Amino acid sequence: MKFSKLFLVALSVSLFVSCSNDDNNNNDDTPKGVYDNGFFILNEGTTKGTVSFSSDDLTSSTKDIYAAANGTDVLGKFVQNIFFSGDNAYIISGGANNITVVNRYTFKLITKIETGLKKPKIRSCKRW
Repeated sequence: MKFSKLFLVALSVSLFVSCSNDDNNNNDDTPKGVYDNGFFILNEGTTKGTVSFSSDDLTSSTKDIYAAANGTDVLGKFVQNIFFSGDNAYIISGGANNITVVNRYTFKLITKIETGLKKPKIRSCKRW
């Protein structure tokens, strides 16, 4: 009988000690950059592809954000895919045979992958 009471007290004390405050002082809702909290629109183009941005609530949109962030540098024609890894966005341009790497929140150019690519694509895998 004593053991069960002791176990119950130890269990209740451990619950109070193990609980922590999940609220932290870091506000995770603050945007990481101009192009946070929205979605990207790829415009394939016939001579020059572009990327546009729209806010999640659809109250604002910006055309050709790549040119706005990088001046005269162009993505190339046939902008086909964009994917993300960490803070980077990878934009595949089939007509230019390159992959452009930008910061996904500011769209500033990081680098271009141009070596040895012939019609780069993302291929999906289907498993039956």
